[in-house]
Amino acid sequence: MTVNLKTKIEEYKIKAEKAMDENEARRLIIRGVQYLKRYFLLIVFQSYLEQTNVNALNEMESFNCWIKRHLEIIKMMDEMEEASSIGNIQILSMVDSVPPGAGIALTTEVLEVVKNRKGKRYVVVVIR
Repeated sequence: MTVNLKTKIEEYKIKAEKAMDENEARRLIIRGVQYLKRYFLLIVFQSYLEQTNVNALNEMESFNCWIKRHLEIIKMMDEMEEASSIGNIQILSMVDSVPPGAGIALTTEVLEVVKNRKGKRYVVVVIR
């Protein structure tokens, strides 16, 4: 069986919007966020694979350790969990349907994340 995660996220958002009572809507949002987390983890895992030397299996860092070094990933997962627990349906909105600044990182937010990041930092030297 094949599941399109993006379709499922949207499906549960629509169902939650149409729900007759708050408890049902919250249950549907939680289910939608479960699909969102799966989608997010697939993207994160792809990033892990791109940054890992799969030819050196004995030296390869585990996915779990890699995630622990990227606190921004843990923070995003926590924010998804928090949004679902309070029934915030906006967490299931597609980026292209959200007005600028409403859920999309502003420059100041990006700078704050970069400043608090614990991962490796690289210096780019431009030679002219």
